[in-house]
Amino acid sequence: ESFPDYLDLLDSRRFDVDIATQIPHAPLRVYVMGERAADKDPATGDDIARMGALAREAIDAGALGFSTSRSLNHRASDGTITYSYAAASEELAGIACGMAASGRGVLQFISDFDDVDEEFSIVRRMARESGRPLSLSLIQMPHVPDRWRMVLDRIEQARAEGETIRAQVCGRPIGVMMALDFSRNPFMMCKSYCEVADLDDEARLAALRDPERRSRILAEFADYRDEEPFALRSDFGRMYELGEVPDYEPRPEDSLQARAEREGRDPADLAYEVLVDRNGVIYVPAANYSNNSLDAVRTMLAHPASILGLGDGGAHCSLLCDASMTTHMLTRWVKPDGAADDSEGMPLEQVVKALTTDTADAVGLGDRGQIGIGMRADLNIIDLANLGLMKPEAFADLPNGAKRLGQRATGYDATIVAGQVTYRKGEPTGALPGRLVRGSRPRLN
Repeated sequence: ESFPDYLDLLDSRRFDVDIATQIPHAPLRVYVMGERAADKDPATGDDIARMGALAREAIDAGALGFSTSRSLNHRASDGTITYSYAAASEELAGIACGMAASGRGVLQFISDFDDVDEEFSIVRRMARESGRPLSLSLIQMPHVPDRWRMVLDRIEQARAEGETIRAQVCGRPIGVMMALDFSRNPFMMCKSYCEVADLDDEARLAALRDPERRSRILAEFADYRDEEPFALRSDFGRMYELGEVPDYEPRPEDSLQARAEREGRDPADLAYEVLVDRNGVIYVPAANYSNNSLDAVRTMLAHPASILGLGDGGAHCSLLCDASMTTHMLTRWVKPDGAADDSEGMPLEQVVKALTTDTADAVGLGDRGQIGIGMRADLNIIDLANLGLMKPEAFADLPNGAKRLGQRATGYDATIVAGQVTYRKGEPTGALPGRLVRGSRPRLN
């Protein structure tokens, strides 16, 4: 019934890694307002006071903070926009202040920033009136490739005026994965595909390899109108075949559109070949990759107000597989030994600090993120020369057999949690020392 009840349930379970929570705005809003939240009605003063009190209750019970989304990309499976989307500034500031009454907690804010000034005024009000640290997602979107600079400029101004606001950034393109056993593929809305979509993997693949069905699906696709945000299912100029060793910086000439043009064929036919004939994966770098460049990402990473985030280890778990951005940071952004000072990349120790100490400090977990007496003994032993990522795959191990995307890596000799080895060479040992982390911890000296 309550967030403390939820934490008690989590506390009774054991994991292979420590977990922590934030109280999310949308379910909090629905719990307090009922159908009025679903109808996007404005919250009353009493609603705001109750949400603020429940947010404080969650923080007192052990949540690390409060998070809200104002993004059109966050929808239910039926397309309904998240119930927190239209919340007014008064509501968000009121909840933030209610949480802050505990003297702890961080704020997390996600927005499309369609109106940068209006949205950032809400960010500043939440941070200023609550006095709590706030982080927001900073992404380069393809239709507005320079908007992230406007947001970063406003973060700099707010920090100069005493507010603790950080930008969560991802060190690579944020990419949608498409495959027959993933939740998205270009043909999923075609009638002749839907007829076999629910078959088991082997039977579905056999049906899709039937030449007559292939022809019907491609004909239906030609008449299909893509209503997916940013045309993710039909823009073959942004689709790439993801190899066994993933390339997260594909070249324009390697897109399915460019390849099809060179081969004199329909790009939809090439996409079908990749998915069905080769049982492959199509990668769509949906953000952070305008003009096939990571120049914007490089600038974001170097900014003193940025912290690493947006791995989405649990969110969009059948669509994205960006939790591996941690490994990618080490394989892509670490400067080789002996490299010139002005060469691209960062020293190894700087990347490790960004992945560990900086992220721990940002959410108030001062008992981890460093190696020292009294610290949480969470360590990765890494063979850096052999560190690498493999192609994402689907795992049907969620409730009711639902699938999630996962990605194996090489080069992790051992993972240690609370002093116990949980993985050796990427394989689980069966040890489950992970626990629910309740609340922030001061940094140990």
